[in-house]
Amino acid sequence: MYSKFRRPFLVALFGEALIVTIASLGGKRTNPWEVFRITTIWATAFAVLTGTTVALAHSFIANRVLRPRFTSLSLSISLAGACYFLALVLTGGYILNVQYPLFIVFLSGSVPAFVDAFWPSKSIAAAVSILVILTIGFSGPALLWITKRRQPVRITFVKLTPQASPDLKITWQPDSEPDEFERAQLRDLGLHGEARMTRVYDLGPHVGTLSHTMIVLTRPPVQEVHLGEGKGNLVYLQRDSTWQKVPPDASVSWRKIEMYQTSSNCAAVQVWYRLDEQSGAGGPCWDVPSAH
Repeated sequence: MYSKFRRPFLVALFGEALIVTIASLGGKRTNPWEVFRITTIWATAFAVLTGTTVALAHSFIANRVLRPRFTSLSLSISLAGACYFLALVLTGGYILNVQYPLFIVFLSGSVPAFVDAFWPSKSIAAAVSILVILTIGFSGPALLWITKRRQPVRITFVKLTPQASPDLKITWQPDSEPDEFERAQLRDLGLHGEARMTRVYDLGPHVGTLSHTMIVLTRPPVQEVHLGEGKGNLVYLQRDSTWQKVPPDASVSWRKIEMYQTSSNCAAVQVWYRLDEQSGAGGPCWDVPSAH
């Protein structure tokens, strides 16, 4: 029993350690030691579980199953999923805050261990295991690197309130002061009333040519809205239920700015920080008309 347990345990532990090492190469962590400690505890426990499962299932799969390789691969994925669900339940969801992708860590341990145990050729098993680990480990960081912002972006939300005065009054909430481009752009649009800057997002690197995406709202959006971030300077001006682009031929990126109306007659907004992370906040609000 121990001889059948030892090899899959070591293979699983090696696969998990390799993934954790890869994951450690990128991203800042608020408490790296705590994250590493929690991940190590769960990874070691799962390696023990994997080794035990392989040892118990070895004779059954090898002797009674017609397609042991397919069955062993399915069992390895199911084991990783079940253990991740158990981790969520036992921690009350806290494991979601661990910045290593724990389910991917489990997969990198269980799949190579089962492949190594139940595939006839050990050389093919080793090659498949290494390929699985590297694919799983590098796919996420590679995708984040490919899609990360290459230039600074400033996204601003403006509430436009019509007034009797023909002039435009520009105001702002704390930490939302407009820059010179935004002041000039609001005046060039020929708007009247009060333009109040309600929210500002400064995203991307701190060096490079800054691009602006400004959204001017006159009322809460009637339905959910998805507006593309500008690749250069771009303004969206709300016209009833439509949106006017200024300039009209401006290019937009795949990143979307999402807005929807809340029950309190406000516009909730969301912007992309990066591929796997959005930031949501309350946007401008309007007074609910009194019933007469």
